[in-house]
Amino acid sequence: MKIVEWLEIIDYKVYNSSNYNWSCFGENVYVYVWQLLNNRDSIDYESIVCFDTKSREVYCIEIYDENTEIYYRWVRDEYRVEYDNECISRRVCQAPRNYSIEFKYLESDILDALRSIYNNHSR
Repeated sequence: MKIVEWLEIIDYKVYNSSNYNWSCFGENVYVYVWQLLNNRDSIDYESIVCFDTKSREVYCIEIYDENTEIYYRWVRDEYRVEYDNECISRRVCQAPRNYSIEFKYLESDILDALRSIYNNHSR
């Protein structure tokens, strides 16, 4: 999967970006963040993507749905063990916002989930 697939779904509306400072995905990794705020200026939905700045390959996509309190994550198969191990070594909760949030790994339909959220709620 390439970064352009994620960007096209959110209409290139990147809210924030930064270098990715973990080592599990190697070098040249960058992060984009998309957020959909409600009328109270709090986040209803958020998606984060980690990708390689040279190859444009995506390593990880996360989606947080505030309304259902479900946190979705897709990690490229060849990096999932390294990612999980780095979470453990950094003592970071797998669902970063709150321990009570339901957390789900998605194997392949993460872009469909993001597309559905964006199409249904960003109007």
